Amino acid sequence: MVIMVELSGKVGFMNIRERLYIATYATNSLDVIRSNGLGMESNHVCITEYLNKENIDETYREINKDVKHCGCKEKLIIHGPFTEIIPMGIDKRIVMTGMDRLNEAADVGIKIGAKKMVVHTGLIPQMYFDEWHIEKSSIFWSEFISNKPKDFELVIENVFENSPKALKEIIDNIDDPRVGICLDVGHAHAVEKQYSAQDWVSYLGNRIKHFHIHDNIGGGKDLHGPMGSGTIDYVSVFKSIGKNCSDDVTFTIESMNCEDSVRWLAEKEYI
Repeated sequence: MVIMVELSGKVGFMNIRERLYIATYATNSLDVIRSNGLGMESNHVCITEYLNKENIDETYREINKDVKHCGCKEKLIIHGPFTEIIPMGIDKRIVMTGMDRLNEAADVGIKIGAKKMVVHTGLIPQMYFDEWHIEKSSIFWSEFISNKPKDFELVIENVFENSPKALKEIIDNIDDPRVGICLDVGHAHAVEKQYSAQDWVSYLGNRIKHFHIHDNIGGGKDLHGPMGSGTIDYVSVFKSIGKNCSDDVTFTIESMNCEDSVRWLAEKEYI
């Protein structure tokens, strides 16, 4: 059974209904999107093989079928591939293969009408020093965005980083209004050491253009559970967002059970 929540009429920044998306890998995602008039973050090209020549026509068919079912053509984000994408890699040939894959995904996003693309940093903290990561990633993402449409946004997502410092420097180095941060609150909490999730928000501020929201219990356990099921203090996170981020920042529910997350947001009157 797919829920359709009674959406509140709450006015103000914390009413995020019109800026809320759901990741398509979630259970019942398409029906929840359709029932509640939400946006879609398409995960069809997260795995690079779906960009291969022999698969690309089917990939387009599947995405277009999802969009038609949900009626969300005007509220569409695409999540780019993250497997073996290593912008700070030492082997230039490997780095450029990642660039090729990301460009293929961007072409898909642009053709289907997505205005925002989520990508991972690709950082393995134990392998690359921050100085190298910052320098090489700044160059990589600057090159990637250089030939994209003026209205196409790139948002770079934290994964294994335990500090927001390097990501802040990368965005500042790129210095392009089309490039910002996707703060994955669940990832920040899972790897938490010195910085809480709300600390990430206050440190990065309006560099954040998009959020991934889901829950976990910390300790390295990236569970992608429904909001309210873990130990993330989302009330404090949303307060920090209200103080530090622009009022057009967008959100994607990335919990496997998206219905419970929608219900939690409605109960707390964020939608």
